[in-house]
Amino acid sequence: MSQSNNYGSYKYFLVTSPSAYIVHVEINRPSKLNAISTAVWQEFGQLFHQLSRDPDVRAVVLSGAGERAFTSGLDVQAASQEPVLAGSDDVDVARRAKG
Repeated sequence: MSQSNNYGSYKYFLVTSPSAYIVHVEINRPSKLNAISTAVWQEFGQLFHQLSRDPDVRAVVLSGAGERAFTSGLDVQAASQEPVLAGSDDVDVARRAKG
């Protein structure tokens, strides 16, 4: 199993290449049950953008660190501390879709 990769290091993810054409991405926040905060989501997007442009990647295995959970979902504690972006096009997608 190869631990080397060309994807650099990430704060919230461990990235390895266990065999040719396969990348293992592990969410690495076990103390928070791998909850997804805004920072985690942004880093997730950056990482998967990089993976999507790599011709040597044919499969990505996504897992969560720790024994208790793959992910608990939204990090509600972190979300409650972030400012609300009222009226932002990014946040108000459902209202725009409703018409």
